[in-house]
Amino acid sequence: MGIENDELSKLLIPTIPIFIVGLITLYIAYQQYIINRYKLRLDLYNKRYKIYLKLKEFLYHIKTEKRTVELDLDNMIKIMDRNSIGLIFDVDINSYLNDIYSNIEELQSILKNVLLSNDYEKNIILPCEKEEQLFKWFEDHYKFIDEKFSKYLSFKNIK
Repeated sequence: MGIENDELSKLLIPTIPIFIVGLITLYIAYQQYIINRYKLRLDLYNKRYKIYLKLKEFLYHIKTEKRTVELDLDNMIKIMDRNSIGLIFDVDINSYLNDIYSNIEELQSILKNVLLSNDYEKNIILPCEKEEQLFKWFEDHYKFIDEKFSKYLSFKNIK
């Protein structure tokens, strides 16, 4: 019986360091998994925060300087790349951003038509009413943007 224990210990003792190295490797792999998960969350947060800041800045600019918005519209359309936004936000924000995008395009169209028009009644007065409605819409949405994005700008909720 002593010989069998001796043989067993000769077989097991060399495997103990291999087992310990395996456990250490498993621990390191798990830590890397956790770090990568948090890194992905941080990257997602940063992308969302960038869009949030640009949108808030844009809405504030519309609210304060209505008539100088022409150049910012093109910039905002570039920032609001519909393909990438669909990947980083849920349906509620995608729908909200699509509404903003549509209103940006409509406002941009109105501003271009007003600049190019010669018919005062048809091309200036009516679009100006619609233009004012759009500016009012943007102003109203500026008030609620923090609440709308709060779910996406909390580290606890990042998934």
